[in-house]
Amino acid sequence: MTAVDYQQLFAQSAPELPGAELDWLAAMRDGAIRQFVRDGFPSPRVEEWKYAALGPLAKTRFELAGTTAADLRRTLDRAAMPAESYRVVFVNGRLREDLSELAALPPGVTVKSLAATIAENPERLQPWLTKTADLTEDRLSGVRDERPFAMVAMNTAFATDGIVIHLARESAAELPIHIINLTATDSNDRMTQPRNIIIAEEEASALIVETYAAVGETSYLTNAVTQVFAAKDAHIRHYRLQAEAATAFHIATTLAHLDTAAAYDSFVLSIGSAFSRNEVRVALDGEHVHCRLNGAYLGRGRQHHDNWTRVDHLKSNGTVSETYKSVLDDKSRGAFQGKIRVWPDAQKTDAHQLNNNLLLSADAQADSKPELEILADDVRCSHGSTVGDIDESALFYLCARGIDEGRARDLLVEAFIGDLIDHIGFGTAHDYFRDAFEDWLAAVRREHQP
Repeated sequence: MTAVDYQQLFAQSAPELPGAELDWLAAMRDGAIRQFVRDGFPSPRVEEWKYAALGPLAKTRFELAGTTAADLRRTLDRAAMPAESYRVVFVNGRLREDLSELAALPPGVTVKSLAATIAENPERLQPWLTKTADLTEDRLSGVRDERPFAMVAMNTAFATDGIVIHLARESAAELPIHIINLTATDSNDRMTQPRNIIIAEEEASALIVETYAAVGETSYLTNAVTQVFAAKDAHIRHYRLQAEAATAFHIATTLAHLDTAAAYDSFVLSIGSAFSRNEVRVALDGEHVHCRLNGAYLGRGRQHHDNWTRVDHLKSNGTVSETYKSVLDDKSRGAFQGKIRVWPDAQKTDAHQLNNNLLLSADAQADSKPELEILADDVRCSHGSTVGDIDESALFYLCARGIDEGRARDLLVEAFIGDLIDHIGFGTAHDYFRDAFEDWLAAVRREHQP
């Protein structure tokens, strides 16, 4: 499907999108589809997409997914957190209130669908939603480039629904807010475009978990965009589990803006889909902001996981700790590009970035490109990356103590990834992600059994 075909699809779909009658929203969508038609799917010629293989994606004719009558209960039970949470369920990109559990939200915490928010209070949403209307990559050469944001533009044009979470000043969500996105289609080549907006006012806090999963094994595209706004002293923990079908394409973009003394803690575990892209952009636009970006991407078969992060230190005394790790088996491929830019006013910045890759197969491939751009002179920054196999001396040590080789390999992989999961703290979310990781490891073990 060419970009022009998507323009035709947009012309057919636009009248049915939420808020189609709003001039500002229609203008934003028109601008977005023009941008996407002009730039098309990003290619490796765009530096930020250097390791992404979107050829099959660009050749597929995707249509917007419709509603479904499929029995979702079994998949939903697997995707849900075992402990109590505020649960919001979207199926094929649309809210399913009958599957959601949102009763008794604490005072000051509002959770509504994007479509409902546009219908009831579009003026309140406009300032936040339009912040993505003119996104460009600003290069040190002075060149501004819109091409890296083509998938954000596609989402802006076609988003049918998503979640809007508003945390009033000093409010706190006592339980995790769990957003479950399920894809269930009877035919191939459908797409969903979730659009999520998280607004935390001063001193508000919440733990937000996003899960992406599927019913069946059809080919589909999920192209999600999540915007996070954290005001002074707000604290957002934001964790994502990408467990899409093995036949899926998954692209996710997170855009976070952090004010003075805010804290943002991000973790993503990528285990599903044929191709996935996880992009996280964070702007530290206040002093004493704290940010942690962690991620684990686990590949087997011919899976391809692509990760791209950028952190902009705009003000002084900010801290960033970033660690991404991969475990790649069979002929899978993983890529990491991470850029930390320290602007001239961001003195006393403390920023560290690390990418570690563990290859379980000689045919697996890891690409790594950490970057620092430092324009201030009083900072402490570091970056690094490693690619390696299982430590044979550690393996021998464990086997020499009576542990069979398969179990010994599992223990080494668990030790490699486990610390990232432990960073999210012990509790409901920790157990949820730990279980997903152990399920992946068990699947690898079964595939290697004679």
